[in-house]
Amino acid sequence: QQADLGFASAITIGGLLQLNAQRLGYAAILRYYNLTKELENLPGSGSESRRLQADKDAALKEHITQMLVVFIFGCLIPATIRVVQQFQHQLMAAVVAIFGLRLALGAYVAIMT
Repeated sequence: QQADLGFASAITIGGLLQLNAQRLGYAAILRYYNLTKELENLPGSGSESRRLQADKDAALKEHITQMLVVFIFGCLIPATIRVVQQFQHQLMAAVVAIFGLRLALGAYVAIMT
């Protein structure tokens, strides 16, 4: 039962992190749409237009990144927790797993954006 308590606590924290990533992704896509509207209403292609385009691209990249984070939290954290629970030294296994997930997420985001 202690392992189930650990899983329940970790999955709850993962769920909260997932909700936060979804909130950040939604805010980023709203910024993207607002910047798109601003660009459509801006005449010419001056420095303001280039700045807005760069901000728009950054907002889209942020949205993609946060949606990938939602996927990672939603799919890989539960599996990782179950794997970590199989080790005798769970704290060390968890540190290695968190580091590995962070590296995997960073690489995946770099490829996808």
